Amino acid sequence: MKRNTVRFLSLLLGCFCLATQAWATHAAGGEILYEPIPGSGSRYHVIMRLYQNTAGTPVRFGEQVPLICSKNSCDGTGTGSFKVDLLRTRRLAPDVVRCNDETFETHVFEGDVELPTARWTLSTFAENRSLGIRNIGQSNTHNLYIESFLDNSTGLVNSSPKFTAYKLPYLGGNQLSQYSSSAFDIDGDSLVYQVVAPLENMAARINQAACPNEISPYRAAPHFTVDAATGALLPTSARIELGEYLLPIRVDEYRKLNNVWTKIGSVTRDQIYWLNRSTNSTPTITGLTVNSSTTTQPLEQIIKVNPGRTVALTLTASDTDTGQKLRFVSDVPTIVPGTAIQTLNATQARLTWAVPTNLPFGRYRLTVAVADDGCPLNASEVRTITFLVTDQVLATTTGRPLYLPASPNPFRSQVSFKLSTPQTVTITDGLGRLVEHVTSRTDGTVTWHPTSSVAPGMYFARSADGKQLVRLVRE
Repeated sequence: MKRNTVRFLSLLLGCFCLATQAWATHAAGGEILYEPIPGSGSRYHVIMRLYQNTAGTPVRFGEQVPLICSKNSCDGTGTGSFKVDLLRTRRLAPDVVRCNDETFETHVFEGDVELPTARWTLSTFAENRSLGIRNIGQSNTHNLYIESFLDNSTGLVNSSPKFTAYKLPYLGGNQLSQYSSSAFDIDGDSLVYQVVAPLENMAARINQAACPNEISPYRAAPHFTVDAATGALLPTSARIELGEYLLPIRVDEYRKLNNVWTKIGSVTRDQIYWLNRSTNSTPTITGLTVNSSTTTQPLEQIIKVNPGRTVALTLTASDTDTGQKLRFVSDVPTIVPGTAIQTLNATQARLTWAVPTNLPFGRYRLTVAVADDGCPLNASEVRTITFLVTDQVLATTTGRPLYLPASPNPFRSQVSFKLSTPQTVTITDGLGRLVEHVTSRTDGTVTWHPTSSVAPGMYFARSADGKQLVRLVRE
């Protein structure tokens, strides 16, 4: 009888703990980064960022979180796997999105681990996710699981990619706002971006570190696609469903080993974004000039720079809402060596980059955001700027058009893209035959709604000045 009583009390206590955890709905995402410790062999410094939803709950992350280091598998209980605790080193207030109200904050946890040659999965799980995420069924019943990957089985040393923008997307009304999940890789490795399904660790409920599973039910966030090459988040024309959405982005890292492109690492950012009813117009960065040039160029145009040289970009922004004050925001100076941002006046800022002399040749992406002070909701966008670090003698070419991204692409009923200046575009088919003329909005955004008579296939949209071109594929 006594044994049955003890068993009943234990079961009751377990149910109480699970119920308490189910209401700890504050985890809003995160990511795990790593970098080698110079001169230490196989020791790595690990940085974990966890996003905290501060609205509606007094629950906060603790002073330490577990890091599961799984060797040659995703199972943290396998041979050679281990667990350590990372300690909280900082708690960061975010760039605000509501007037006088911070809706989330970032907790930074750090620690050092020994990672001998193997294929490593670095992961953690935390309390239940935020309540009411629109694209996850009963989101507060699923825990947060994030992971990164390192393959140093060949003895290589590697730093993970680091995301360059920590401003989470915040959409108002039906405006098409651009954001970014671009990352910077100090080793110059090739990066590929994709949207992935969110994960959870069901075994975490019984304090085990087994392999994760995809959350179900789940549907992909409808308002963004990600550019696989740049990490830019491109808005879609999805219908408005107000609320909070989850958008996990994974960046895979490739390096040429023995003349073969090989995946050596990955980082997944698990992040949320909000879509609210708002009439506040989104400010936009309309263009930039390079160094002493007076010629404005689109942000999508690649900027060439040599190692050891400094490049200065003057960025110009505008807002159709009169009387609002703009601010420029960039996390790049805390991530990319040699970078700085300075506000010049009410509509301009300068981003400078003293390119390290030892930086490998290749493409690098930096990000800059502009936001207004509209109430009750600030409007903003984050833009991705691509640099090509090269040893070539720099020259300017104006003969070839700039190819712009479009979203969604391929498309069925409609497609959108953005020009550097408002103008008319000419749409032709693959044989060069005229299909339609479309005029952009005042901010340069073009949305094409082809009629049912326009057959599936390849189409081209060319700006009136002939400098910008978009390849479009109708399904």
